[in-house]
Amino acid sequence: MIQLIYPNPQVLVVSPLEDDDDYTYTQKPSCEECEKEENKHGLYDAIWLASTNGIGENVKFIEKLREIVLRLKTFDDANKCQVYIDQLSAESRLIMIISDVKQIEIIRQIYHLRRISSIYICCTEIIIKQQWMSYCPKIKGIFHDFNDLITRVEKDQETQRKLEEPLGIHLLSIIDYRDKSTSWDGEFVYRQSLLNCILSIPSNEQDKNELISICKSEYSDSPGELRNIDDFEKYCSSENILWWYTRECFFQKILNRALRQQNIHITFLLRRYINDLCEALFKIQSTIPLKVYRSQLMSKSELDCLLNQVNKHIRISSFFSTSLERYIASFRMGDGDPQNDLVKVLFEIDAYPHLKNETPFANISSDSKFDNEIEVLFTVGSIFRLNAINCNEDHVYTIKMTLCSFEEHELKPVLDYMKSKNGMQQRNLHAFAKLLLNMGKFDYAAECCQRFIHQLSSDNPDLIDVYEDLAVIASQTGDFDQSLQWQKKLLSLQQTIPNIAKVNNSERTHYSNDSPQSSTERVRECRNYPSGDVYDGEFLNELYHGHGIYTWENGDRYEGMWKHNHREGQGTWTWGEQTASAGDQYCGEWHADKKHGYGEYFQKNGDIYKGQFKDDKRDGTGIYQMKNGQCFNVVYDRDHLISRENI
Repeated sequence: MIQLIYPNPQVLVVSPLEDDDDYTYTQKPSCEECEKEENKHGLYDAIWLASTNGIGENVKFIEKLREIVLRLKTFDDANKCQVYIDQLSAESRLIMIISDVKQIEIIRQIYHLRRISSIYICCTEIIIKQQWMSYCPKIKGIFHDFNDLITRVEKDQETQRKLEEPLGIHLLSIIDYRDKSTSWDGEFVYRQSLLNCILSIPSNEQDKNELISICKSEYSDSPGELRNIDDFEKYCSSENILWWYTRECFFQKILNRALRQQNIHITFLLRRYINDLCEALFKIQSTIPLKVYRSQLMSKSELDCLLNQVNKHIRISSFFSTSLERYIASFRMGDGDPQNDLVKVLFEIDAYPHLKNETPFANISSDSKFDNEIEVLFTVGSIFRLNAINCNEDHVYTIKMTLCSFEEHELKPVLDYMKSKNGMQQRNLHAFAKLLLNMGKFDYAAECCQRFIHQLSSDNPDLIDVYEDLAVIASQTGDFDQSLQWQKKLLSLQQTIPNIAKVNNSERTHYSNDSPQSSTERVRECRNYPSGDVYDGEFLNELYHGHGIYTWENGDRYEGMWKHNHREGQGTWTWGEQTASAGDQYCGEWHADKKHGYGEYFQKNGDIYKGQFKDDKRDGTGIYQMKNGQCFNVVYDRDHLISRENI
């Protein structure tokens, strides 16, 4: 076991309150935390704190600064400035510029925040330099001229971005697939399945227009980025996608941020460009083994998590940039000790070209906008084996890793299983919506269903499945009125298209107009049987058909849809007091008298399973909620639990 010895950082004395939320990941982040949308602030925004007159007098310098940062916010009140900083995302990275000496005390309140990357002061008073620079290394300089300040900010941008940009690291728990009593790393399975499904859906011009609109809105106060967005819209193509990726502009930042945070909406809109990047890496895939490096500032908490992962695997959720030159990667870290809870980390990675095509990596220097570095780029979602972590006398932690392949990875059987269970072979929005529904992401599932509806004609039979899913989504979110409206639309469509009858999951039986079904007798009756059973509901040609309630002599009760004497469609089964499962209840889809499709199983002990069933067994993805309120994402294979992950 390696014991960490941390350096003693030079820390400015501040409030004892620590900014614990500034870590970029936890060992097992919740789905909600992973998908929080950082739609207001990306990496390296700038804040300018000045006097009221100072802002007005320096308009031309403010405009220059807007050209080199993502966004610029100006304040003339330190309290309002601090409130603004406090409400930002933990992943935000800010440049702080102070030109009002009277408000310089704000540094004591914000210095400890990891989101404050660097501080620049424009002041003519020498005492400021002596007082603050000695114990505040985040202050990059005291400047007498705004032109010098802006030149320094621009120079620091690229180095600082590569050093501090958060990594979307997910720690993989590898468990023997053959042992049905244990579980897989459910979060990885869900993340990878979701990404695979998104990338399989063909893109269209409407998605591109929506993405451009979102980008323009997000960078509305950055003239430089707005020009970049216009150029991107006009000129970005699969041929120059790597050039665009290496540009210091909005594209790489919004792309990797969406992948890190699992922002489903933005990742969906970016899928064309993600596919183009992956394809570009395939084309220039390295043919020789490479050893590459990447420097990083990391919190002690993050490093501790990685320490516990030695001899295991990690997944980088975004594209991953590295350098062939160790000294360049090391140079970026600088000579001084990092501040607060941060440590210096140098990734040392061995990558071999014999790996299967799921994990392309390539030297992209010839396609890069910058020619001063040999950059090697790894594809999105690359998996690495963490071999060792060592600390040298300079307190730099070297993390040695080896690139792995999905084909060689222990989780591949589960990924294949998930692909078959969620119908991802269909490669359309409805398949994506099904996966989201199974994962309990109801809002996103509803949005995908709505997008799919817009692609279909008003008499397309596929609408029957979509309307049914929307009815389920509405009921799961407690909007029963809306659920009823979707069911009415479904019934209306079935009447409009009488030759289509839904059987199960887009499988349909066609009847001709002269079918006996067109001259059938429908009645509704209540019938009592000698056994003590009772059926109260609809009949078609003396068969249970339509809505009905059947109560068995032992107390079991089914209320729902029937088809030709079989439970088919939506229905609720409640077990009677005389049965072993007394008190349990199932609400959901049925096929051929069996629980089949999406359903919810309520146990008498208070546990609840919401997810997929097949042939009366839990089979596929779902959510398991224990009576104490603890929830898990789960995957079942014929009632065998193969994946369980805390939510």
